[in-house]
Amino acid sequence: MTTEPKGPPPANNTPAAAPPPETEGVGKAQSSGASVAGVGPDVSDTSSAFAWRSETYAWYVVILLTVAFTLSMIDRMLLTLLFDPIKRDLSLNDTQVSLLHGFAFSLFYVFLGLVFGRLADTSNRRTIAGVCVFVWSLMTAAAAGANNFIQLFVTRVGVGVGEAGLSPAANSLISNYFPRERMARPVALYALGIYAGNGLALIGGGAIVDFVSDNETVIVPFLGSIFSWQAAFLVAGIPGMLLALFFLTIKEPPRRDTAASDKSAVSLRDVFKYLFVDGLSYFRLHIVGMAAAGLVLVGSGAWSPSFYMRTFGWSAESVGYVTGTIIMVAGVSGVYTAGWWVERLQAQGRKDAIVRVIFLSLCLGAVPAIINTLMPNVWLALFFTGISGFFLSMPIALSPAALHSITPGDMRGMVYAVYLFFLSVFGYAVGPTVIALFTDFLFGDAQLVKYSIALTAAIFLPVAIFCFSRAAQPYEAMVDRYKERYEE
Repeated sequence: MTTEPKGPPPANNTPAAAPPPETEGVGKAQSSGASVAGVGPDVSDTSSAFAWRSETYAWYVVILLTVAFTLSMIDRMLLTLLFDPIKRDLSLNDTQVSLLHGFAFSLFYVFLGLVFGRLADTSNRRTIAGVCVFVWSLMTAAAAGANNFIQLFVTRVGVGVGEAGLSPAANSLISNYFPRERMARPVALYALGIYAGNGLALIGGGAIVDFVSDNETVIVPFLGSIFSWQAAFLVAGIPGMLLALFFLTIKEPPRRDTAASDKSAVSLRDVFKYLFVDGLSYFRLHIVGMAAAGLVLVGSGAWSPSFYMRTFGWSAESVGYVTGTIIMVAGVSGVYTAGWWVERLQAQGRKDAIVRVIFLSLCLGAVPAIINTLMPNVWLALFFTGISGFFLSMPIALSPAALHSITPGDMRGMVYAVYLFFLSVFGYAVGPTVIALFTDFLFGDAQLVKYSIALTAAIFLPVAIFCFSRAAQPYEAMVDRYKERYEE
């Protein structure tokens, strides 16, 4: 199967309206353009290509997917503030707990993401997402019955398996609910789940640590007496199982701008050719740049609670409440600003708007990220943590939109999965370990983790900045090629 330009649609299909000129942005007024969540008046949704859904319904789907992503981050990150009570009650050591947090989750999450990416391009995405939400929520709740390391390890593997399928399916769905010119804001809204979920996990985890310190066990109907941390996993898992039912209300959208000229699935060979031959000049910069940024963000996020506890003597509860709030406020406002910023540049006719905002936000967030752990008092550290969180939330939010805007509709699930593979390997697997290695073998003192976090940011954020400083021209070339080949 080759990626040839699509011919005209069959006679029994409703023809798509011509795309708006490049210089027309989303802020251009139209007679029937209502603003939604700060988005400019609608440009493309009045075309017959999107007549099958309403504007309100499209945003309902995005919000539903965002809530699911938020719950996934809570289920993923809750464990980080429960290390001590789990170690105590199950008689585990640091190595075993680290395996629960990293290896158990990421091993299957990373590789099954590629499988689910392929399924998102060939199967019903609503079903994939809904089933995955139910599976990871069930496995999170199942941790309430885990009474040893092996049982808890299995539940964490199950969480990773379930969560591997949501984002490839969700990103592919969103890309078919909105025209390419308006994709940045809904994709950015979906990314809010990262920061809302992380923040709520830290805040909730802090409350649980506070509760556990006074109540080691609780009585739960049908389960009897269980440890308080087990009850925390039960409470975290139940909402997702209920939310999965709402996925029955999602309509599977038609795939647009596909590479295949008929209804057959595009081949894996064509997908990888598109990534590593046709689009190599851009995709290599995008993947390396985001992997470097992800390494810093995930690594520093994993060690940030330890930094505050070791350097300033804060309790786990205080760290959870304060840093969780900062992550939510900074991340959510940064993601919203990113969508607005891109649309302003697109309205000025800039084809490289998404990549330009990624580059500028990396530049603005780098220095605060490097210096925040070097501050002489906790309040300055928290201030610069918030500033870096605001700006560095933007690349994470916009990166999928950049990929979708230059990828054919029947390749988006797999292309996103390849991107997520590298982001997860360097973020979850490498990021925290790099900081730990610097602490153990370079500085040789656990109290000096602050220098390890700063050094990691100082090494890898310039790599990300360099990649995106060179990405604008190949990205524009990919945009032009996409319009020529796949847009009617």
